[in-house]
Amino acid sequence: MKQIDKHQQDWDEPINENFEKFGNSDYTDNVIYLNGAQKDTNGGQIWWRCSILGETKLYQIEGYVQLPTVAAGQTIDVFNIPGLTSTVRSVMIVLKDGFKADSIYLDKSGNPGTFCISNYSGQTQNSWRAKYCIWVICDN
Repeated sequence: MKQIDKHQQDWDEPINENFEKFGNSDYTDNVIYLNGAQKDTNGGQIWWRCSILGETKLYQIEGYVQLPTVAAGQTIDVFNIPGLTSTVRSVMIVLKDGFKADSIYLDKSGNPGTFCISNYSGQTQNSWRAKYCIWVICDN
């Protein structure tokens, strides 16, 4: 962000440069489903958008996904957001619908833009429908 000098006669240049660093993309359903995960069979799907906030990007990801069967102790990638390619600084994931077990977690994968499901429950979890709300903060 460009600093504004209170003694500067014309503040338009630094203000305009700062506001150029802000913007939003439209919501899109451009999601790549992986390893048996798929669009929800009841018509729901994952939508996402990117908001550029100066030096950071905020990705808002929300929707239903039909998750695959996950064996005990298994972690598998389930979907990828193609536009999410920057270094991830923070992720907040909330399960809004589709509770399966206390030991089932959605998290960011080691692969850029990809999210994985992990099963720590000690037993296989059969395919289920879940709705997530995810916020990701990345470098711009």
